[in-house]
Amino acid sequence: MDIPTLLLYFILTSNANFNLQGVRMMFHRSEQLVLGAALALSVSLLLAPAEKAPAQEGAGELEEIIVTARRREENLMETPVSITAFTADELALRQIDQSHQIGEATPNLVYRNVRNNSNVAGIIFIRGIGQGDFVPTLQPGVGTYVDGAYIANITGAVTDLVDVESISVLRGPQGTLFGRNTIGGAIQITTVKPSEEFYADIDIGVGEFSYQSFKGTVNIPFTDTFYGKFSVLSRQQDGYIDTPLIPNDKGAPGEDTFAARAALRFVPNDAVTLDWTLDVTESKAGGPPSILQEIFEEHGPRPENGGMGSTPWQYNTFVQPLTGEAIADDRWAVGKNYVKYSSFYLPADVEVLGTTLTVEWDINENLTFKSITNRREQDSIDGRDADLTPAPIQPTTDIFDGWQQSQEFQLLGSAAGGRLNWVAGLYYFEEDMLNINIVPFPIFRLTSGSHVVNDSSAVFGQLTYDITDRLRLTLGARSTDEDFSSVVDDNIQYIHGWFCNGPSLPPPARVQCQAEGPGFIGYANIPAPPAPGNWRIIPNQVFETSESRSEPYVNLAYDFTDTVMGYVSYAEGFKGGGFTQRLPPGRPVFSFSPEFAEVYEVGVKWSGLNNRIRLTASLFDTDYKDLQVPAASLLGSILVNAGNAEMSGGELELTAAVTDRLTLALGIGTLDSKYVTFNEIDVGGDPVAVRISQSNRIPDAPEQQVNASMTYRHPLANGELIARLDYASTDDYFTNAQNSDGTLVPSQDVIHGGITYAHGSGDWEIGLQGRNLTDEFLIYDIGGNIFSNGTILPIVSPPRELQLRFKYHFGDD
Repeated sequence: MDIPTLLLYFILTSNANFNLQGVRMMFHRSEQLVLGAALALSVSLLLAPAEKAPAQEGAGELEEIIVTARRREENLMETPVSITAFTADELALRQIDQSHQIGEATPNLVYRNVRNNSNVAGIIFIRGIGQGDFVPTLQPGVGTYVDGAYIANITGAVTDLVDVESISVLRGPQGTLFGRNTIGGAIQITTVKPSEEFYADIDIGVGEFSYQSFKGTVNIPFTDTFYGKFSVLSRQQDGYIDTPLIPNDKGAPGEDTFAARAALRFVPNDAVTLDWTLDVTESKAGGPPSILQEIFEEHGPRPENGGMGSTPWQYNTFVQPLTGEAIADDRWAVGKNYVKYSSFYLPADVEVLGTTLTVEWDINENLTFKSITNRREQDSIDGRDADLTPAPIQPTTDIFDGWQQSQEFQLLGSAAGGRLNWVAGLYYFEEDMLNINIVPFPIFRLTSGSHVVNDSSAVFGQLTYDITDRLRLTLGARSTDEDFSSVVDDNIQYIHGWFCNGPSLPPPARVQCQAEGPGFIGYANIPAPPAPGNWRIIPNQVFETSESRSEPYVNLAYDFTDTVMGYVSYAEGFKGGGFTQRLPPGRPVFSFSPEFAEVYEVGVKWSGLNNRIRLTASLFDTDYKDLQVPAASLLGSILVNAGNAEMSGGELELTAAVTDRLTLALGIGTLDSKYVTFNEIDVGGDPVAVRISQSNRIPDAPEQQVNASMTYRHPLANGELIARLDYASTDDYFTNAQNSDGTLVPSQDVIHGGITYAHGSGDWEIGLQGRNLTDEFLIYDIGGNIFSNGTILPIVSPPRELQLRFKYHFGDD
């Protein structure tokens, strides 16, 4: 093996305390792949000129990364916050086209774009804190921001990375500067701003499963003070899950996405800058990539866990009278095959329209005013087959229709000769979202949901004072008032459609069936009765909650040398309460209270060897109170306050320019989470709800994540050859609080890589890229329905995918 291969082997096997056996197995499985990449590099050596390329100033140095974690531009290595940051070049090398893909490259980040129905829901957890369901009556625990504007609803929060300058992942509570629902952290996406030079870029890709994509960007300086930037994305791909029972279907999930973005910048003078953006995304897909992997032997949750025990698969009691047979059995289980036997198409379509106006005014050299105004509208429909058999037993659908808008004012200043830097601001947010849940059964159909109205206002401030040339103290606070309401009425919830030969019909249905005969199928709507009864879904009323909280922040940073900085910090955060909206008829409404976190953190950052190596490390301890966890039930998750927990761990990230040609990177995240005190949880007598134990693992909190990468650049006569390998490993974790059978996402390893030729002019490049190069069967998430029907429905990642990409740049910049 050559030097790059040996170095990669050293990275993947030197971490003896972090899943060494699994890493070594992964290396042996991928050895032929690594040797193949080394062979390609060896061939490139033969093609290269004999003479040495002239040395360039700064060759081998790591790229400087600028972040805005404290609402002003700072060098990553001088910011005393636990951050993982990606530049545009790094995103391209890692083949990251959508925001959720950064999860494989960020310690202690779980970022999924699929759970249950939705293909476009941003399921995000940082250090075990987040939100695992997409209904708007629940609030996210990690905030996502695009150019400083908050995205409230996690459905539609997965962003196509068109014209992105950088992404930063901020770990720990970020409430002081970023506001509500950043108890776990925040993700910042910053786009490229229009500039005074004309240029254009195109990016064309083709690949497996009929993949084809086009990205185009043009920057136009209309005048000396007015610039425009226009971008477009088109991407299509067939699904990798075969659906043989759906005629003319191209498989699941499939994709047909169009996105466009317009950005305008007006700079009337040296003191004022106005940025306005408009973006639109339309995405259509063929439902989530789930398969029916297994049906419980007892066809239901086991009695020792408080479940149904050996009761036959409950939907057969509905299906058998209609079909003459019990259709739900192992004949439709596919194991590790990429196929599902649904007989009907369910869409996953989303339309998002967003606009942001940012005004920045340098009042004087020590004072800047900034305004961020944002509005975002969303219309989407997501569906899934909750049993994945040919029978229409339970195909569920979610509809979202609503908008959000926000206004933020910031005042940034400096004083005392630059030793004091501060920011103060006002924030207002408003959201109006209608979510309809449609759940058909063989004998009737439930339509329910909620109309969520949410508003929040806050005042915040933070200052950093240089006590000495090396010691800096940061103090911050935010005071937030929020009101949250969920409206349920007869326009949202009702029962309609039933088969007269089905059991336990509601009284109006029985009357109509007696008049029409046993073969009649009714479709009239039946509003929920005014008084409690067997067929009530959710009481007609407005559910309201309000919260007023102040979140403090303290940080002390010290420069031990010119290249080594250490810090300690204390932060608090909270996430608002809400209501469960997916309930069987007759069940009580479950509300849950806010959750709170107090986080102590210590960290160190080192940039040395003439900026050829960059090391960041942090340790944290979280006192997590009244944590909200999903308890699975008959029609979905019931969110409950499980009690108090302690979560501790750390992150380490190392990037090294080993030579002018070879760069290596390593990221490690560890997390130890456990319940400290535990609430007795009342699930309302739900016969299929499994009880939660204090000894259970906290959901969506893997104990360890490891990522590593190698970039090797070899100069050629007219350019350079770039070889890249990326490795990611994640420990297993559960997706619900019961730790039930079938909700364990297994430990997994994956390798991505590619080889790119970049022309010396910088105008064009061509590359062959691959994801999941060793063709592993990877379970991306668990979207099963094990409580109501005993099935395990894993959501699986694609098999090996190869793509050919071509990029071209022309212009003046």
